Amino acid sequence: MRRVAQLLCEDDDMTIVEEMTFQAGDRLRKVMQVRGIGVGELADELEVARNTITNLTTGRSPMDKRSALALSVVLDVPYEWLRFGVNDEAAPVETGAAISRARRDSNPQPSDP
Repeated sequence: MRRVAQLLCEDDDMTIVEEMTFQAGDRLRKVMQVRGIGVGELADELEVARNTITNLTTGRSPMDKRSALALSVVLDVPYEWLRFGVNDEAAPVETGAAISRARRDSNPQPSDP
């Protein structure tokens, strides 16, 4: 599913309407910007190459179910919004401050009984 926005531009008494489609990569870039997360930080968090994140944001690689699930958990956004653009009300809103995220322990220890 694609979300479509219309941009109205006036040019010499004519109104030009252009349609822009927002893909998963556009939504990924938006949430990274709002969260203040760079490509390298996100790649490290997901344990993938920086090139993988770059390819997802530019649309060179399609966002599959597995990637979208991992990204939605790490970025704390709904899977449906990130992958399909469903429910724009769930989109992250810029608040002016980066949102801190809990870090996962890379070497968890069993707790004492």
